[in-house]
Amino acid sequence: MAKNRKQTPPWRAFVWGLLVSVGLYLCLLVLLTFLTVRGVLGEEGTYPAIAAACGVSALSGGLVCVRDAPMGRLPAAMLCAGGFAAVLAVVGLLCWEEGVTVRGLALLGCTLAGGLAAGAAGGRRGRRLKSRARRR
Repeated sequence: MAKNRKQTPPWRAFVWGLLVSVGLYLCLLVLLTFLTVRGVLGEEGTYPAIAAACGVSALSGGLVCVRDAPMGRLPAAMLCAGGFAAVLAVVGLLCWEEGVTVRGLALLGCTLAGGLAAGAAGGRRGRRLKSRARRR
């Protein structure tokens, strides 16, 4: 009685993780912009808030990626966080004349730290063991 389930491609988990990371990061940036314009968040607090947004976005994308990835938890989360960091670096190089600065490198470090946290915290769904009552 084999189940005829369609196998999902292994790259799909990484694409979903990357999309979650970028989408959440953009939403958080819009929220931070709104809070800054309204005066709730001061100008000196914007950079730490953006760094936290990078870490949270990488963490959430990494957790999505770890759940369905065909490899181990840490490599899958770091691959997703590395992809997100590459997207941030490319946007930084294309949009700013200075390119990636020291502050930009710190944001990339926060992104990789979020990937490490996702690899450490995320887990796969374990197999359920059949109970003895069901086997009888």
